[in-house]
Amino acid sequence: MAITIGVVTPASTTTGPSRDGDGALVVPLPASWAAGQVAILMVYHDAGTGDTPTGWNEVTGSPFGSGPFLQVWWRTLVAGDGDPSTTCSGTSAGQVHGGGIATFNGAHTTAPIEAVGTATTGTGTPNTALAVTTVTDGAWALGLAGRGDNEAYSNESFGGSTTGVVEQLDCGSATSGDYMTCIYTKEITTGGTSSGAGSADCAVTDPYVSVILILAVASSVSASLSASASISPSVSASLSASASLSPSESASL
Repeated sequence: MAITIGVVTPASTTTGPSRDGDGALVVPLPASWAAGQVAILMVYHDAGTGDTPTGWNEVTGSPFGSGPFLQVWWRTLVAGDGDPSTTCSGTSAGQVHGGGIATFNGAHTTAPIEAVGTATTGTGTPNTALAVTTVTDGAWALGLAGRGDNEAYSNESFGGSTTGVVEQLDCGSATSGDYMTCIYTKEITTGGTSSGAGSADCAVTDPYVSVILILAVASSVSASLSASASISPSVSASLSASASLSPSESASL
């Protein structure tokens, strides 16, 4: 099974979910999400952080940065899920929190994040992220970036190449202070391969945080187990019997 994109927070530079100062930030699940999809929730903070939404899992190493911060959680969605809410603290009036959600089909549902890069911070453009090596075949590199202004991202790449790279999420707001967040992706066919350094252009020089995550594909082990479960009892019995034969007896078979 291959990973594919599900649904994402609508692209916008002005209407992304946001709040000014301390308090609850609710990030709506994108329309038409489906149970079984793995959702990635990312929130940019000018300062401070947010607590973990109920039922979500914070990615190892999050929050990323040293101010501003990028905070990331994941969840395998189930029917009836509500919009995640994080209570932000450690800020003052005029400091913004905001972000978005992307969902994925075909991702590993119990351990979707197989590797996490080292976050980079800086100012200016492009917003860069250090390379990460994948573990499994068919994993996706996710480049995440967030910054304190609301001009759209563009020209995303891994390892200096835009081939196969897709911008999946690009949302921000100027309503409660400026911010912009971005997720761009690329499938890495072979495990043990470097993603290459991530890069995303922007038109401003505000402080940014960027990091690469590796999203694991759904395990093929479950499919193999399902297949073996359909073997008839007589075949299963013969397989068990053959397993106990001596080498010479097995050879005679």
